[in-house]
Amino acid sequence: MSTSAWPGGVPLLQGKVVVPPLPGRLLRRARLFAALDAGAARGVTLLVAPPGWGKSSLLCSWLHQPDDSRAVAWVSLGRGDDDPVRFWTYVLAALRFGCALPDDHPLATLRPPQDVGRDMDVFLPLLVNALGDLPKPVVLVLDDVHVLADEGALGGLSFLMLHAPRQLRLVLAGLYPPALPIARMRLAGELAEVTPDDLAFTLEETRELFDDEDLALTHGDLAVLQAKTEGWPAGVRLASLSMRGTDDPSVVVAAFAGTDRTVSDYLISEVFSRQSPDVQEFLLRTAVCERLTADLANELTDGETGGEMLELLVRTNVLTVALGTRPASYRYHPLFAEMLHNRLHQREPRLAAELHRSAARWLESRSLLVQALDHLVELEDWDEAGRVLGACWLPLYLDGELAALRSELERFPSHVVTRDPEIIAIRAVSRVTDGDLDGAAPDIASAQLGAEALEPMRGSRQAIAICVAQLERARLVGDLPAARSAAEVLLAADCETPQAGVRRDELQAVTLLHLGVTEYWSDEREEAEQHLRRGLDLARRSGRDYVALGCLSQLAGVITAQDRPVDALPIAQEAVRLAERRGWSQTGQAAEAWHALGWVHTLWNHLEAADQCLDRAEDAVRTSESAIHGTIWMIQGLVRSLRGDAAAALAAMEAAAGLVARVTGPHVFEWYIHAERVRLLLAVDRVDEARALVEVLQAHTPHPAHLLVAMAELELHEGRAQAAIDTLAAGRDGTAAGFLDQRVQAWALTAIALDRLDQHDAADSVAATAVRLAAPQRMRQPFLRFGAPMRGILARQLVVAKGDLRFVESLLPPPVSELRHAGQLGGHGNDQLTTREVEVVRRLASLLTVPEIAAELFVSVNTVKAHLKSIYRKLGATSRRQAVERATGIGLIDASARDGITRIG
Repeated sequence: MSTSAWPGGVPLLQGKVVVPPLPGRLLRRARLFAALDAGAARGVTLLVAPPGWGKSSLLCSWLHQPDDSRAVAWVSLGRGDDDPVRFWTYVLAALRFGCALPDDHPLATLRPPQDVGRDMDVFLPLLVNALGDLPKPVVLVLDDVHVLADEGALGGLSFLMLHAPRQLRLVLAGLYPPALPIARMRLAGELAEVTPDDLAFTLEETRELFDDEDLALTHGDLAVLQAKTEGWPAGVRLASLSMRGTDDPSVVVAAFAGTDRTVSDYLISEVFSRQSPDVQEFLLRTAVCERLTADLANELTDGETGGEMLELLVRTNVLTVALGTRPASYRYHPLFAEMLHNRLHQREPRLAAELHRSAARWLESRSLLVQALDHLVELEDWDEAGRVLGACWLPLYLDGELAALRSELERFPSHVVTRDPEIIAIRAVSRVTDGDLDGAAPDIASAQLGAEALEPMRGSRQAIAICVAQLERARLVGDLPAARSAAEVLLAADCETPQAGVRRDELQAVTLLHLGVTEYWSDEREEAEQHLRRGLDLARRSGRDYVALGCLSQLAGVITAQDRPVDALPIAQEAVRLAERRGWSQTGQAAEAWHALGWVHTLWNHLEAADQCLDRAEDAVRTSESAIHGTIWMIQGLVRSLRGDAAAALAAMEAAAGLVARVTGPHVFEWYIHAERVRLLLAVDRVDEARALVEVLQAHTPHPAHLLVAMAELELHEGRAQAAIDTLAAGRDGTAAGFLDQRVQAWALTAIALDRLDQHDAADSVAATAVRLAAPQRMRQPFLRFGAPMRGILARQLVVAKGDLRFVESLLPPPVSELRHAGQLGGHGNDQLTTREVEVVRRLASLLTVPEIAAELFVSVNTVKAHLKSIYRKLGATSRRQAVERATGIGLIDASARDGITRIG
């Protein structure tokens, strides 16, 4: 590039004071442009990030946008430019060039002092004043600002930052900020920042880049590449270069790593080689660990300054991330770590092995067993690796880290696994949790045969693994005796040894969870609740949140199944909050919480909410969990039925029946599902199939309430109303086993049968009993399932004005409720409120005065007073408060509207 000399003899490179040209193809990043534009309200913008993060490219593309409202001055700093005279010479040249100043402008005639120590106090105020006289704002970019180290240059730049006029916006870009008043300006709100997290490509930006280069990647490939690069722009672009000319980009994505030649060459030349020898050695020795602390770094480097070195790497943006945990921990960017690790193994393989073993010892001594295991597997020290796996699998299992457990097992060669009975038992646990019951069975048998060959400690741990596998398997197949047998051993197991890594109460918590679940699905609901509550208490005390989530979720289901949806709701909501807080919403442990919420909302006829929860449950449930999967389909069938789609509801119930049939023992909802199938077969006019199914089911004695309801529905369909009433007797009096909603159904169906026999008074009395049973738990579904015949009977309940009328109104369509509010279906006692009185009584719940009520209704005050007198008489009230309370009780006023008068009463 050509050079010229500034007066005073300082040679200048003209290319250093112009905005660099744009590359041929550049991704337009509108969100970052917006961030830079928004930063204009502040005096200084700081943009620091490691190499390859696209700092300069972003600024160039942003500044190349047409914008007549500003001038642009650019300085590309380099080695030697921190000399104060040279630095300020370039700054002045950039301002003069970018602002196109006339020769007589103060900035055009200003020169940096040759004696910096004496004259800088004069130069800097003159510079600030001259900048303030510019005809329009100027953006001054100092690129690679990290090269500034001279105190004189930094002192002058600090002065400019703190005293810059409004006409100047300073943009500092580089690897890291030098010693400038950054913290002070940040605290004062005068600093805008663009961080590496901001600069990282989003998944959508990565997709745009590959689309622009005509490289078609699947969503899965993009997600994998995003995880490997963590959005590092240079990494993404290097990956795109590697894909050019390939027929299968997926292969490139799968193989893409820090060892890739294009990536490795870039990282070595742009990052590694630019570090001092001491830093290079530190990077290589510590790269054997995925996560570092100061003490671990000291162990690996035989030094005492590991913490300071790690902080330096973070501060100078050497692709090092501070994780912010206590004690402070750090990691290298994945691609950078892979490059370093590969370089160490190629150049010093013996040192690499020593470092892995040293790291393994250090990590194990601090009970960081999984991390220690990674190093032993790297060394292929299978005896030590097997010992550590035996000590760490149970904590992984308790924390729901099932994928991590599976991954660790897959790293062991098959010949190592088959010769070690403890590893075989651990593999059995992993297979059961994956739903591979056929593969787990021979593992359990093989582990039991080899148990005697193990030393006592490993033998004790292996026994626990075998019992856990047996308990999980028993739960999945619904084998309650087998579950109780395995649970008995685990509840008595000694798990206090430090090698096991788990306390006895933690093992007991997960044991009680699985035992309670098995009891629940086997219709031992009271025992299940007791065990789940005890397991929840132990899990909470031991800090095992994943086990606590399982206990909460299952407890919500059990309590709903014990006819207490009102009590179950807050428990299910607590489980969902825990799952969302810990990122477990899509795990098997959360599935039952979503299912329980869906069930509660279905019982309450909140169908939109039920759909959402059941969809979440179906997404979360594991395919091997036939028991819960079947109940999810059952509740989905109920929702579809309530929506009036009998065919879809029947299909869901048939699917539920097929899933539940996979459970070898009795299932708590088996009869519920069969009874619904009968009703839905009748609804789609497949009467012969319904009759045949009832005949099969009748072979079971005694008949549960579910079956009695199904039999009665068939009898009613065939015109045998009295037979239906007789059939339902055991369902009504509670002698037949079943749920509360079946008992309510028995009463409701009896009312329909009596109504068909023209015994209307008896029907009304029976319906009132059904309402009385259902109202405390807000169970609407047992009534709504019977459609129009039930609605007619319920409408009469409003006329007799007995029981919970607000609950009855919630079972009826809006027009009926509106008639009620208009005073046409009865009021308090035999007196009815008129339409106008209803309007007045509703306004009593507000803070309106009598004159204000009169004004709203366009009547006189005396008319309102007359209405009030009549309202008080009809409601039996003596005060405004009492009238509001009684009007609320019969459904004329919503409870939330009443709260205002209650608070001020």
